[in-house]
Amino acid sequence: ALMAMIQEFLVISPRGDTLITKNYLGTAVNRATADIFLRHLTKEKAEKRTVPPIFHLDGLTYCHLTLNQMYFVFTATKNVQAAMLVEVLHRISRLFKDYCGVLTEE
Repeated sequence: ALMAMIQEFLVISPRGDTLITKNYLGTAVNRATADIFLRHLTKEKAEKRTVPPIFHLDGLTYCHLTLNQMYFVFTATKNVQAAMLVEVLHRISRLFKDYCGVLTEE
């Protein structure tokens, strides 16, 4: 049921490179999703505003978690259970850290 809510999963490096992308709807991967997300973060930070972990922009809901300057992002077009998505992002980031030892873009 969770994957029916999620459109894409992304891991973005501190430099803005998309390290991992997975599309769950079987539609074409939108390469601009990461760019739109990063532009929004940059704009909000430049205006000294805190970026909430969940926000809606251009018809997509973005749910993100930032750890060690790495961005773990889910996008969704449908109504989502925000708390569940944040919890899944925390678990995925812990899995990456446990598997790799250190959470960096290398």
